[in-house]
Amino acid sequence: MTLTAPRTTPENPEERQVRAVLRAAEDAWNRRDLHAFAALFAPEAGYITRDNVMLRGRREIERAQNDAQAGPLRGMQLKLTANRIEFLAPQVVVVDALVCLTPEQCGVEPTDALSTLVLARGEEGWRIYAAHTSYRTALERDARLT
Repeated sequence: MTLTAPRTTPENPEERQVRAVLRAAEDAWNRRDLHAFAALFAPEAGYITRDNVMLRGRREIERAQNDAQAGPLRGMQLKLTANRIEFLAPQVVVVDALVCLTPEQCGVEPTDALSTLVLARGEEGWRIYAAHTSYRTALERDARLT
């Protein structure tokens, strides 16, 4: 398969819009507004969590994130760092991102994970259609690979 879309540059307005979705996800998560967080996903989105649970659609994504914030991820702050943004077509992009969840209080270990996101631009603007998050291995963390 040959990809014809040009490789993106930081000055690309489409890339800025994609990065804005990542910032909006951080902001919604950190404000504990998980309805707004889920709204960044397409209505029929698929999301595989770092615990390998498959979520389908905004409602399941919102419910699972609420459960996570009420339980094991309580008090964590989200930071997403895009390592790669690759346009597969003018309206489809793949993002590889480092996910860092850090505690607001001492005594809780930060969590590092990697996410691959597929976003597409539609009637609602850029939305996440697929996401797969997995824990970083100790080797990756120790080597400071991103």
